[in-house]
Amino acid sequence: MSLGGVFWAARGWPDIYSKQTVTLDPHREHIVFSPFTAPDRMSVLDVAPERVAIATRDGRIIEERFNPRGSFPLPFLDGSTPWDAIQVAYFTSAAVWNYLTAPFVFTLSGVEAREIAPWREGAQTWRRLAVTFPKTIANHNADQVFYYDDAFMQRRMD
Repeated sequence: MSLGGVFWAARGWPDIYSKQTVTLDPHREHIVFSPFTAPDRMSVLDVAPERVAIATRDGRIIEERFNPRGSFPLPFLDGSTPWDAIQVAYFTSAAVWNYLTAPFVFTLSGVEAREIAPWREGAQTWRRLAVTFPKTIANHNADQVFYYDDAFMQRRMD
């Protein structure tokens, strides 16, 4: 997987995700990005407790942080404030785990999902799910809306 653009450059990490291998557990919030910050390192997100670590491939911890969400500068998406490596790892790990596990994550304990009024997008009508995530699932927003086309392919997420 590769991620890039001005978002990462503005936080001081323009090439952090140029070519990654991503491994995740779809049943619990655990995701690994490798390499991360160096060829022999990886980032690891575990929730319960919420923890991000940067480790060598053989498992030696280089740096770790519990409750990484609380370490971000406010406002959270201020594009002028650099992030440290743990913040970059947390933000990406929480997002990608949720992206790759939707809609299956909606069945986990504490997640509430309900269908709401459809949305018109050009000539298409998309079904929408309003989803509320519990604090036990690392996510950027507790309340989100997912949009699905007639083939039940996810088209958008707010």
